[in-house]
Amino acid sequence: MRRPDRPAFARIALLLLLGALAAGCPKPVVVDSFEVGRPLPLDDPAALRVMEAHRARVAQGSALTGLARVALDGPGFKLNRPQRIAVERPRRLRFEVLGLFDVLAGLLVSDGVEYGYYEALTGRVDRGLVTQDLLWELARLDLDPDEVVDLLLAAPVPRRDRAVVGAWREPDFGITLAYATPGSGSTVYFRFDPAGELRELRAVEPGRVTRVKASFEAYGPVEGGTAGRRFPMRIRLESPKVEATALFEWKRIMLADALPDRFFAIPALEDFGG
Repeated sequence: MRRPDRPAFARIALLLLLGALAAGCPKPVVVDSFEVGRPLPLDDPAALRVMEAHRARVAQGSALTGLARVALDGPGFKLNRPQRIAVERPRRLRFEVLGLFDVLAGLLVSDGVEYGYYEALTGRVDRGLVTQDLLWELARLDLDPDEVVDLLLAAPVPRRDRAVVGAWREPDFGITLAYATPGSGSTVYFRFDPAGELRELRAVEPGRVTRVKASFEAYGPVEGGTAGRRFPMRIRLESPKVEATALFEWKRIMLADALPDRFFAIPALEDFGG
């Protein structure tokens, strides 16, 4: 059962930083047909190799730092600002919203246990505990912190309790794989292009309603200790039920195995000269 809302300041923080993916009233949306192409056996070796190659590839780099322009668009809400971003598995994150002349306008940071939020306009720092449904409580975003980190790392993989329930060879010779936990009624689709790079993830609830759709585009080489790994320089997150999107266009990015703890330390007011 979802818990009651937290204070308004925190809701505003996540709306600014993680997007109006949850603005508006939920509207059930039936997904477009995602099972396209020629059905394959569930144990098709070529299809399973695509997923295993993806797992191995994204294991290189459990953290990132970078600068992105983040465009948020939802019912009655738009925002387009640069942000400095750092994330690390499983649930550490840092978002710095930049104002005019790259002045810090807001900061959301979580060490995985607590989160803190600083807003330059009010000059205060607020903090609280991170929970699995924190993003729902704060912004009606039906993703837990682990999912957000994985999506921004372009590294979602099926949970170990999910089994393959569908496989298709697409007309362009890409591969789509569907995973589900027995009896859950929820399915996650992974669509790979002919080169084996992940192009789309779609989480579908019972009734064939899309909970979240993520698109990964404009792959290119990245810096860091990840020789040979390419990264999507454009990541789009969509919440069709509320007709909202967040587009991350990376200007620069560096992948790493880990980041210093200081990146995710909860700030005190004096850290900002207060």
